[in-house]
Amino acid sequence: MISLLKKLIPWQLKIISKIILMRLPFAYPLLSKLYIVRHGDMDNYNYALGVFQKHYKAQNIKTLEGKTILEFGVGDSILTGIIGYFHGCEDTILIDSGYYIKTDVNHYKLAIEHFAKVLNKPKVDQTFKNIDELLRFFNISYLTKGTESFKEIKDNSIDFCFSQAVLEHIYSDEIELFMRELHRVMKSDFPSTHQVDLKDHLESSLNNLKFSKKIWESQLFKTSGFYTNRINKDRMLNIFESAGFKPNILSATKWDELPIPADSIHQDIKPKNIDTLLTSDFMVSLAK
Repeated sequence: MISLLKKLIPWQLKIISKIILMRLPFAYPLLSKLYIVRHGDMDNYNYALGVFQKHYKAQNIKTLEGKTILEFGVGDSILTGIIGYFHGCEDTILIDSGYYIKTDVNHYKLAIEHFAKVLNKPKVDQTFKNIDELLRFFNISYLTKGTESFKEIKDNSIDFCFSQAVLEHIYSDEIELFMRELHRVMKSDFPSTHQVDLKDHLESSLNNLKFSKKIWESQLFKTSGFYTNRINKDRMLNIFESAGFKPNILSATKWDELPIPADSIHQDIKPKNIDTLLTSDFMVSLAK
């Protein structure tokens, strides 16, 4: 019912409503439950496991035993750290731009039982009483300062890194530094993989390209739950290369034609090669 209503609401009204709703006290917990604003679906057991295994397979790593994991943009959950534990990882680093994770230990206890069963692993003695004890038990470091969080990670220390629909949310004036920091912490022999969603997060179209840079990059828009950096595929690949990576597109989805009229795209954001906007999402591997 909620998903149907979301489809029926015009994207312009979604912007106005989110600007208002995100400024209410305790806005995010309530809006998340209603699926109006959510930091992804990584709190869903099967979804989180599917994402983890997709990136694990794409990176063609023989084993994660004793490895260090990095995921950024983890959203509402630390399930990646628990899944990594069952794959033999030594520790997990999770980065986000704020403290968003669920702290109900019972949610994770059920997830632990689920993963142990699905992955055919021994059961875990669940003696932890709160989220901090759980984080320590699974050797999970939860860092909540976005790009600045990289300062707490050593050079060449990450074996396995992935992100799922996150890179498009990093502020446009931060993403170059973000990618340089990612390059610094990754080990040379291990690529990272990233699913990038280039659609607007209003109507799965490109309506976000209709706004000037001044309006779209304002704090009002950045902090209202619908911001994406509007960086197209070609420019994104250039940013990866400038940071020192060799990008390899593993898969991509394209529109047959632009979902909006080309002349409705604001000049601030209109690329010289309009065809680059036909790519709606892609998965990329980044090697140092």
